[in-house]
Amino acid sequence: MSELEEYLDFAKSLAEEAGKIMLKYFRAGLLETEIKDDLSPVTLADTEINSMVISRVKEKYPGHGVLGEEESFNLGNKQLWIVDPIDGTYNFASGLAGSVFSLAFTEDGVVKVGVIYDPLLKALFWAAAGQGAYENNRKLDVSSGVPKGKLHISSWLAGDINGTIFKDADMEGQSVVAYNRHGKIFVENWPVAHAIALVAAGRLDGSVTSCKNPWDLAAGGLITQEAGAKVTDVYSNPISIWSKDIKGMVAAPPATHDILMEVISPVIESATPL
Repeated sequence: MSELEEYLDFAKSLAEEAGKIMLKYFRAGLLETEIKDDLSPVTLADTEINSMVISRVKEKYPGHGVLGEEESFNLGNKQLWIVDPIDGTYNFASGLAGSVFSLAFTEDGVVKVGVIYDPLLKALFWAAAGQGAYENNRKLDVSSGVPKGKLHISSWLAGDINGTIFKDADMEGQSVVAYNRHGKIFVENWPVAHAIALVAAGRLDGSVTSCKNPWDLAAGGLITQEAGAKVTDVYSNPISIWSKDIKGMVAAPPATHDILMEVISPVIESATPL
């Protein structure tokens, strides 16, 4: 077994363990939600999963680090596991479907392994660099996707709010106007990591976000790229370092990516970066 395969197997095992924790708490009575200083939500399930990942990494790879949404460890190491314990915490705490576990392994900021797991649907999206992307055992390939009819995308272009790269409070409204002006784009707002995985699976035509958090973007970035999608920041530049703040992301099959960039570029160009 290669080192990369070993990391992938380890990531899958953590996804399975995280999924069991999610199912333990999902709709199992009142799950209290706290609001952090940055105004984002957190539950006991989030913190338990984040702590579990740190504990398992310390046991298996004591020289590695963990960058987590809720807790981190040994951040100075060049080998870093980046985890979002629950992407879609509001959905999860409300007993709604649409939340996933996301984990990426990086070396010097480059993603080598990514897994995103939806335990409710038992859907594991995974990829290792240069080895393709899969949903469970199904190989994913959206490279030749051509837009037909109305595009179905997830978009969160926002400013003056936690986790985004822009200052402009009216940016979300401006993006809605831009999509409506195009006339052939149907927009929803999925949790970021989940949306990116659905692009790789071909269930969404694209994902656009001004989110900067590595834990939201790193795993999905690799999975969609390995599935043949075009993945850039919101300025249409390649993303090379995934372990630090990222300038948003646009992920879609190449032909669709070009359309989305044409639509959102005026909004991006007029926005004020943080």
